Amino acid sequence: MILYNSKINFGEVLVNKNLQERFEVSSTPIRDAILRLKEDGIIEEITRSGAKLIDFDPNFACEVNQLIMTITLGVIEYSLENEQNRKEIVDNLNKYIGLT
Repeated sequence: MILYNSKINFGEVLVNKNLQERFEVSSTPIRDAILRLKEDGIIEEITRSGAKLIDFDPNFACEVNQLIMTITLGVIEYSLENEQNRKEIVDNLNKYIGLT
């Protein structure tokens, strides 16, 4: 939640010792949290003393968002072409999200 509230900035280096003092915890929960953030792709690199958050590039985020919108619109147009396409797409979506 602290990352989302901008209390820690993208690109910032997280120093284990500072985090321990800030949250009044031992090194183990800090290490566990950093490893979890690394698995989620939020941490770019881990050093002995801490970790570096990924840099956020708003231009790249906009490009990805536009790509997703383009693909989504293409799928909607394709599904509207005929009933068979729509049924096939719905069946595949249900299959991949685990509803069937």
